[in-house]
Amino acid sequence: MENGELFKHIRQDKGLTLRQLTDEQNSLSFISKFENGERDITMRRFEHLLDKINVTIEEFYFLKHQSTEGQTAVTFSQFPAYLSSPFYSYLDRILHINAQIDSINDPADFTDRYMTAKKQLEKVASELKATSQWQRFLRLYIQLLQQIYDINMANIGFLDNLDNQLSATQFDIFFKRQMADFRQISLPIVSYLYKVENWSIYEVTLFRFFLFTFSMDTIIQLLPIALKRTTKMKDFTVMNDMRCELIFSAVSTFANFNQLKAADDVLSLAYDTLNDSKDLLNSNQLVFYNGWIDILKGHKKTGTKKCQSAITIFAALNQPKLAKSYQNMLKQILLKSQNKSFSTYFS
Repeated sequence: MENGELFKHIRQDKGLTLRQLTDEQNSLSFISKFENGERDITMRRFEHLLDKINVTIEEFYFLKHQSTEGQTAVTFSQFPAYLSSPFYSYLDRILHINAQIDSINDPADFTDRYMTAKKQLEKVASELKATSQWQRFLRLYIQLLQQIYDINMANIGFLDNLDNQLSATQFDIFFKRQMADFRQISLPIVSYLYKVENWSIYEVTLFRFFLFTFSMDTIIQLLPIALKRTTKMKDFTVMNDMRCELIFSAVSTFANFNQLKAADDVLSLAYDTLNDSKDLLNSNQLVFYNGWIDILKGHKKTGTKKCQSAITIFAALNQPKLAKSYQNMLKQILLKSQNKSFSTYFS
């Protein structure tokens, strides 16, 4: 649906006539021609018209994409956020496919789910062209996800031509080799992020989802840069949520590699970011991640209590999916703390 057609629908729904919107900026004839697709309009005049019908430009474009076939409200973050470009729509598809793998509890189900997800990801990759940057980047992300599946399958003994579970030493060698490959694959992302002076949600999203492939030094250097270069947009709700997710992703990465000092430093950034913010969900996440790091430091009882408290709060806030997700995560964290040869990677 074109802008003029949608504007006409909204105006009529509000019971407003063309004459009521007419003023020195927009004549009755001009508005009529705009609604019928016969005239283009400048952004300034369009915003003025939207003010006349008491609709913000954000609301208008939300409604536009809701009414356009093939466009959806994207919720690629665990905290719903509306973003309407093809990049986010494709990312949303990829993450929904990946969620099939993340939801597996029984290792016996992993192979079938993996093969299904792999075929679905290959289909998405076939739709992405190498002619645009964002499509190339998403193809890289699909490649990384597929390799992550191989790592997890190798650890539980289901990788092709492996009959037995890998030993801790074998898996460590395999994992390090894979991480070296990851860093090579993600070099174009790192190079791009360093070049951009003022980040939009696009750059934060790239950092958030490729972060697990970066070296520890790169993350330590790039995270403060990311927070600084998004300062202008920090009060934009979607950006605030993405900044928080970026911080928690960094904590996860440092925890996965047992870099506890770096994890503590990032948690301090999270405390500063969320201080008196009235952001209950992200603040509760912070409680969970703090507990996770306590468990890694050997304070299992205290850390588990913090994690369980966060899970209980998610449930009390009527967020059952988050409660279940973090409950499963806690199980894996505790399993890994008991058996160092068991490796699960949280991104």
